[in-house]
Parts: sequence; structure tokens; C-alpha cells
Amino acid sequence: MGLPASSKLGTRPPLLRNRRSFRRQSKSPTPDIPQSDNVVRKSNVDPASNIRILNLHPEPNETQLERRFRETQLGTNDWHRRFWAIRNRNFEEGRAKIAGGLGISTSKLTNEHLERFHHEFLTNNQLTQRQYNREWNRRNFIILYLGVLVVLQRFLQKLTKPLHRK
Repeated sequence: MGLPASSKLGTRPPLLRNRRSFRRQSKSPTPDIPQSDNVVRKSNVDPASNIRILNLHPEPNETQLERRFRETQLGTNDWHRRFWAIRNRNFEEGRAKIAGGLGISTSKLTNEHLERFHHEFLTNNQLTQRQYNREWNRRNFIILYLGVLVVLQRFLQKLTKPLHRK
């Protein structure tokens, strides 16, 4: 009674043996996804918020649901960028105020000064951050829900298309 082949030293169990080839296969582009104008493309980073600007263009035969989905994504991205632009500006102003109070430039602040400032900044903005997180989650669940509905709508359109051709 020997050990099974997969439990011997130096060999992998059967399921893990081809792990690398599976990774390579999963990274390849899926040919089934149509390349439309509505694909999210890399865009410039907003310098105030450090968030990429989302560019989504309407498709030629866009349904009301797809339009709502696209507009919700764009609205959420704009709201997200505005929040972080304000947040970053407040952070930099607070940091400059600390440095000005000490009579030094912001680049000369020590780790102790930065640590104290960062702790105070986070404590003072805790409620705002909590509200932001709640709204961010709400908006993303709406986007997810609309995305599922769009996928179902497109699937049902593909199923019913052959029936309408007859």
C-alpha cells in the first residue's frame, strides 16, 4: 500500500498541475465580447482628484436601460472626482497651515508633524468619510444592479432575435 501518486514529494495534485497554463488562458481576450464605442478607455487623470476621467459614449442603438446605466456610471464618476478634489484640496491646505504655523515649508515637515496632522485630519473628517463610503457603496450597488439588468436585456434580445427573423 503506497501513497497515491499525487501525494508524493515533488508532484502536484492533478487539479493544480496545469495551474500556469490556466492562468495564461484566462488572461487572453475573450473573442465573444464585441468591441463597441462604449468600452471604457484609459483617459487623463484629473490633477485635483487623482482619479481617471471616465469616457463612455452612447452606442448607436442604445436602449433606455443602457442609457440609464451609462449615465449612472458617468454621474458616479463625476461625484467621486469632485469629492476627492475637495478632500485633496482640504488636505493640502491643512498641511500648508501646519507648516506656516511652524514657519517652515511643507517639504520640511517631519514625520512627527505629518503623523499628528494626518491623525487630526482623519479624526475631523471621520463623519464626512463615513457618509462618502455609504454613498459610494449605494451608488456602486445601483451600477451593479443596472449592469446585471443590461446583461439580461442583451441576452434576451439575442434569444428572441432568431424568432423574429422567421
